[in-house]
Amino acid sequence: AEAYASYLEQRRQGAPRRYFANRAQALWFLQQVAPTKAVDGAWLHSTLRHWGDPRYHGLIRTYLEELGGGDPRCNHVLIYQRLLSRLGCLGLPELDDQRYLQGALQLALGRNGDDFLPELIGYNMGYEQPPLHLLITTYELAEV
Repeated sequence: AEAYASYLEQRRQGAPRRYFANRAQALWFLQQVAPTKAVDGAWLHSTLRHWGDPRYHGLIRTYLEELGGGDPRCNHVLIYQRLLSRLGCLGLPELDDQRYLQGALQLALGRNGDDFLPELIGYNMGYEQPPLHLLITTYELAEV
């Protein structure tokens, strides 16, 4: 939080953007993270098997939020697809295999969550807390 506040103060004082010099760089970034965004929340899928156990309710609630709570307008994957479509980027360029790693990990955790529950919980905790680079990229994407 302190580092982000410092970044915002630097920007108010005229510092340049840290990640995106122009719109083309921002669009490239949005396309590069699309494979991960296409499976947003998938790591929590296996928690649904435990709907009767109150210890899982927080994780299930997070998963249902990722799905939009039944409203397609609020589904995180569909929101990202609409963004790409609106920007003319829905057809992705050929991406490096590394761009699919995070999505594959999310799918694997979602399928095997019972065997990797501590990892699933840790992944969720880390993923749901926005890191500094995400706060900054979100700010800069809105600018460009």
